[in-house]
Amino acid sequence: LGLCGGLSEGMRISALCEAFEVALVPHVWGSVVNFQASLHFAACLPEKRGRLRWPLFEYDPSENPLRTAFADHPLDASGSIAVPDAPGLGLDLTPDKLEPFITNHWTLD
Repeated sequence: LGLCGGLSEGMRISALCEAFEVALVPHVWGSVVNFQASLHFAACLPEKRGRLRWPLFEYDPSENPLRTAFADHPLDASGSIAVPDAPGLGLDLTPDKLEPFITNHWTLD
């Protein structure tokens, strides 16, 4: 979503893919915000995508503290990821959780 223009453009791409029976497989690398937005986007897509028989979602499983500190995305036994049901993207980006990642800061007076 970060490269295609966001959620609105992603939905337009999805409509084109559905109209032409082309599979759409969202994939994401990076922060937890991008991950959560992409996960919510994937949950809104049609279940049947082109020739695919089930929805796919590709993501980077490597260690990423900026992702794991704010949300846990365990796969269940079937290999699925649950979409959070909390408000918004389902994130709690509080300043105290961000503190360990701050290396420098400044303020305007």
